[in-house]
Amino acid sequence: MLRKAMMSVAMALELPMRRSDRLFRLFTEELKSRATVPLWQRLRELRHGYLSQSVLLYKLNAENRHLFVSDYQASVKTPDINGVYRVLVKDKLLFDLMTQLFPALHIPTHGVVDRGKLLYGNCGASQDLVGYISDLLKDRERLVFKPVVGGGGAGIVFIERRGNAYALNQEVVSAAELAAWLGALENNLLTDFVTQAPELAHFFPHTTNTIRLLTMWDADGPFVASAVLRIGTRASIPVDNGLKGGIAAGIDLATGQVSKAVSFPRHTGQAIWYANHPDTGARIEGMVIPRWQKLLSEMEEVCRRIPYLRYIGWDIVVTENGSKLIEGNHFPGLWPNQAHQPLLADPRVLRFYKSYGVV
Repeated sequence: MLRKAMMSVAMALELPMRRSDRLFRLFTEELKSRATVPLWQRLRELRHGYLSQSVLLYKLNAENRHLFVSDYQASVKTPDINGVYRVLVKDKLLFDLMTQLFPALHIPTHGVVDRGKLLYGNCGASQDLVGYISDLLKDRERLVFKPVVGGGGAGIVFIERRGNAYALNQEVVSAAELAAWLGALENNLLTDFVTQAPELAHFFPHTTNTIRLLTMWDADGPFVASAVLRIGTRASIPVDNGLKGGIAAGIDLATGQVSKAVSFPRHTGQAIWYANHPDTGARIEGMVIPRWQKLLSEMEEVCRRIPYLRYIGWDIVVTENGSKLIEGNHFPGLWPNQAHQPLLADPRVLRFYKSYGVV
């Protein structure tokens, strides 16, 4: 039944066969959705490339549908924009090497851990991996493990010391248990943990609340197309990702002021808007991102120096002393951005997507 429906939509969208696997993943995502949208409306919007969650987030109808990048366009077409250079952000080790070009924005890394071995880093042959990590934690609050390939906040683990033991995402383990865990861990980058600015920790201190900055390149150079602040919740710990239960607030590009935040309908069944954080009660709407204009100028300079990356969703943590680049996404999910402002309402953004055959 699912495959038959997929083929029907593929024919309606004139889908090239080489992109059929992306479409299948899109259908799989729709099946997971708890969005409260009538079946007739789901089927109608699906033929236009929209998932039911977008129907709720965008208050989608025939009059405004043309203003949004559809889920089909975002998930099936945009992954090709950066061509072969997309590997620079898909692979977190390559991303780390690339961002060393920008020391002020770079997060220190300590190696790639794969099945108990450090494949890249400074762990000497005479020192075991647990000892190496223990030494790093002597003057650090915590460290971060994240899969070299992957996204959506999946597989991220925070490690810290707890006396003679350790904690992995708050679960206490012994040194022996840590060694066993490391022995099973495959291809993870080990990095420093970055402490966010108090203004962002105020919303929800149990996750790092990051900025997703969408940048594009056209004939006039790089520009910032949209930005959102992603905020963790009790459901999303240890990350702030909306797919894990986090919420997303819009950011005014001119001022850095934050709007209300919205939840992802896959989990809640509807789009719920929050002026205040649902767990802490902290005020979200009206807050201004610290040093916003500096962040924008820094990111435009980053884009100028790597012009082969034409389309990136940057994940950025704001600290007391500046900003740090966590990772890049070569086809970022657009629901957090477009829930606040349809991207194609901006003529420059519309021209960009048209130039790559996305819309």
